[in-house]
Amino acid sequence: MDTTLLDISQPLRSDNWFSSNFNEPIVLVAKAQRLGVPVLTAEYGCIGGGMGSFVFADIARIAGAKPEQIVVLSTHRSPYGHYSYLTGNSQIPSHERIRSNSESTPDNPWGWPGYAAREIWAEFWQGNFGHALRTFLQIFGEPTFADTYTPRIGDVFRSMDREAERIGWSSMVRYGRVRAIRKTDDGRFIVAYSRRGEHPGDDETPYGLLLVRHLHLATGYPTIRFLPELQRYREATGDTEAVVNAYEPHEAIYEHLRRHGGLVLVQGRGIVASRILQRIYEERQRNPNIGIIHLMRSPIHEGHRYGRARRAVHNHVEFQPFNWPRDCWTGKRRKLLERATPEERARLLEQWDGTTTARRRDWVELTERGLREGWYQVVFGKIARVDRTPEGRLMTTVNATGQVTGELHYNTDFLVDATGLEAEARANPLLNDLIDTYGLELNPRKRLHVANSFEVPGMRNGEGRMYAAGAITLGGPNAGVDTFLGLQYAAWRAVDSLIAAGAPNLRPIRGWRSVSQWLKWARNVKP
Repeated sequence: MDTTLLDISQPLRSDNWFSSNFNEPIVLVAKAQRLGVPVLTAEYGCIGGGMGSFVFADIARIAGAKPEQIVVLSTHRSPYGHYSYLTGNSQIPSHERIRSNSESTPDNPWGWPGYAAREIWAEFWQGNFGHALRTFLQIFGEPTFADTYTPRIGDVFRSMDREAERIGWSSMVRYGRVRAIRKTDDGRFIVAYSRRGEHPGDDETPYGLLLVRHLHLATGYPTIRFLPELQRYREATGDTEAVVNAYEPHEAIYEHLRRHGGLVLVQGRGIVASRILQRIYEERQRNPNIGIIHLMRSPIHEGHRYGRARRAVHNHVEFQPFNWPRDCWTGKRRKLLERATPEERARLLEQWDGTTTARRRDWVELTERGLREGWYQVVFGKIARVDRTPEGRLMTTVNATGQVTGELHYNTDFLVDATGLEAEARANPLLNDLIDTYGLELNPRKRLHVANSFEVPGMRNGEGRMYAAGAITLGGPNAGVDTFLGLQYAAWRAVDSLIAAGAPNLRPIRGWRSVSQWLKWARNVKP
């Protein structure tokens, strides 16, 4: 997933300095330079600083860009800083595996060797021959005879650290919360950002400006999605510990369960819900006085069908190795989506989409055992209300669906909402300001409309171009935009577009140049 920076931007109107100086669609460079704040100048700018920014900077460097030509605005020094925060909260520690393919390698645009080959090699030379052999057999037996291979998140992070060092990532990153993006009178873009928080207590230069010819946006999900009924409970009670979103810090819940036991209501049926169930089950191994109520919107007896393909279903959960069918990235579905109109794309994505989770043997066994022993129950419905009982527990009222209808009441100790993140473009203050200022078009999924090159129509400014990637573009020319491979694909298309436009220092990565650059990557030599 592309969970870049939930806090990268703030409303323009919330600060008089920004609103007074950047309220027009065109900013005069000469006037901006007289504002008395630091002005950075670069050829390429990246807004976000997460996975999307990283893979764009990586491919641009491999294509010939120099580190001093790229500036990345971020609130994290590490390209996976916020992603690590979210995966940690959703109970994916470094030794656990994420829902990503072996060749989805954000540190390696060529995709080879993938994480499976690297894991086999590393385990073999560490003397873990059994593990190496099992992994080898797994990749040749998936998905029919073995679970689909996915990498350990710690391996992903370590590989990105290596590549970040190789391309000079730390020299590109500047701390900043972006407040406004405007076109300039000389065919560039000016980015206004706040530096507050970089050095607590130092307000000497709280603002900064970035002038760039070409801009890349990968701001990720704007915010955590929190259902209105749960928001009302938290506002009424001030309780942020018993009712939580899976992406919020909530380790205290598992510590309480370990010591005292309890009953947890988990809402959602996607990959995050599966990981939350696994973590609760792990605590149940220490304390058997733990129960789970699993709330889903409605029962599922048959999986989505497209053509002759149909998803498998187990216990009302649809199985799919990744969040989109494989050929959405490189096969005929990718080509079909690129050729389609926005309306056709919406229809196709509706057919291919859906809340799914990976089929993992331990997850299947967990639910089967829980149903058999009675400590795990599945209910269908929508939360209508959450109240606190006099004893300090939660009383959740559910409007039931399926064969059982009416109101159901559940008295639990905790409620974990695993229904996801908010992704509409207007939920991001920075994007909302851009949309209103330049009349940018949204696609049917209410994300930024982008061309097949991932350029944002309406933002071209002379030679200056703006590109977007990640969750903010879902509904466009690629389905898997919120994945490692999807981010790399968007970056490739953007860099190819810049090369065709004659952007400075960039050269096509093909033929001998591609081979020589891969050899540099393999030997850990700077591009």
